[in-house]
Amino acid sequence: MGRILINSDHRPDGSWVIAPTGKVDVFTYGDLKKCLDELAGANPAVMAVVDLHGVDYVGSSGWSVLLSRRSSFRRQGGDLSICGMSDKLKRVYDTMKIDDMLPASASVDDAIKQFRSGQQA
Repeated sequence: MGRILINSDHRPDGSWVIAPTGKVDVFTYGDLKKCLDELAGANPAVMAVVDLHGVDYVGSSGWSVLLSRRSSFRRQGGDLSICGMSDKLKRVYDTMKIDDMLPASASVDDAIKQFRSGQQA
């Protein structure tokens, strides 16, 4: 079974950075889902960036969590974006053609700037 470590950081601008490390697969997606659900439950209209810098694999269950949680965040007046994808993850992301449903940025700061400027879909 896989293990995933998830760190979260509340930034001074009010946004949150969620940084999983490891694999987000059938064994670990529930941990990411729980983390994001707890964040949204405690912080309506939260702006969150999931930094995938420390993630070497995202399975279909992990992508599903990210997509569904973005929808949930947006319904509450918040938003969710991802950043820090490796070339391997970026190829999968591009192949799935989900950029309009799950925006990605090069860095946390870029994602926050997009939130603030309203450029995200």
